[in-house]
Amino acid sequence: MSDDTGWAAPGGRHPLPLPGYGPPPGAAAGPPSGPGWSPPPSPGLMPLHPLGFGTLLGIPFRELRRNPRPVVGTSLIVQAVVMIASLFVTGAVGLTAYDRVAMAAPAERATVLSGAVAGFVLSLLVPVVLGLLGSAFLQGVIVADVARGTLGERLSLRQLWHAARRRLAPLVGWVLLLAAGITVLVAAVAAIVWLSLTAGGPAMIIGIVAAVFVGIAALIVGVWLYVKTSLVPCLIVLERRGVRSSLGRSWLLTGGLFWRMFGVQALVAVIVNAISQVATTPLGLAVGIVGGIVAPTGSAAGGGGAESGTGRAALIALYAATLLVTLLVSALTTVVQSAAVAVLYLDARMRKEGLALHLTRYVEERAAEREDPPDPFETPAAGAAPKGSSGEVS
Repeated sequence: MSDDTGWAAPGGRHPLPLPGYGPPPGAAAGPPSGPGWSPPPSPGLMPLHPLGFGTLLGIPFRELRRNPRPVVGTSLIVQAVVMIASLFVTGAVGLTAYDRVAMAAPAERATVLSGAVAGFVLSLLVPVVLGLLGSAFLQGVIVADVARGTLGERLSLRQLWHAARRRLAPLVGWVLLLAAGITVLVAAVAAIVWLSLTAGGPAMIIGIVAAVFVGIAALIVGVWLYVKTSLVPCLIVLERRGVRSSLGRSWLLTGGLFWRMFGVQALVAVIVNAISQVATTPLGLAVGIVGGIVAPTGSAAGGGGAESGTGRAALIALYAATLLVTLLVSALTTVVQSAAVAVLYLDARMRKEGLALHLTRYVEERAAEREDPPDPFETPAAGAAPKGSSGEVS
């Protein structure tokens, strides 16, 4: 039997209706005679199946539009607090040190200056510590939002902060470990370069060449280690693991997916850095032009007329605008890059562990209003089995 187009399904049956369309003309009423195909569910931020490379690149930017107030708002708040607190502490210490040096007696000025410089250098640790804390907290917030957004949920600011605060200690531990590793690697390369430059004669040339190769090798090793351990924040937040357990599991999950993960993270970094340059470069050029007009000799002390006052006011306004734009761009960049890591984590588990089935089951149980469905992201290996689970590993 054929339809109006002359085409017949195998066995003479009418073809199955397409989704959204009725049965073919003349088809008998009732259920279809064969199984139909339906696309994998996509209840939220991303489809519940392994993702293509282009989709992996697009989803982190979609995260900015999906739940902007809690996510971007949190990033802005944290970045602003870190920036203001850092400026306040370093500015206060710097002004105090300057006053002490200016009021010191000539005989004691060298001693006072040494103490002032030491105090100012120590004050620079405050921005570093605050930045590490802020980075750890933001990673927890964004990972939690991406994971729940995949299930079609929109968490409030309070819920996101609660999820990040519960895992803040291991997140801070991981960020400190990462910072220590980077510091050791950079210090080792710097020491090799310094020894090469201080060597005399032909040994200096050989040392410089060796230092270049060591620097390149250190960069390659650093990037490799970073990608292999990049899933640690996701494991700490979603699977509630410790730092050591997360390191081992991140190493396993990234196995066979290194170039995929490296490519996505590298391209996202290039894109957000290009956007950042486009947003901040015009303001930087404007600051330089206005600064050259207001203080052409490099000193703003000269000139006290109305034009000079207007120029200084314009320069201050441009500085403030540059600061605000930089703050906004930094907040958006942090969201996109952290979201990219979270999406890579979900994709790796869907490819290797069938996480998509667990997520689909969770969505179906939630739609059926089942009480307290188990968390689909936790694994029993992280500690106690999730409540209501049967003990299988996701």
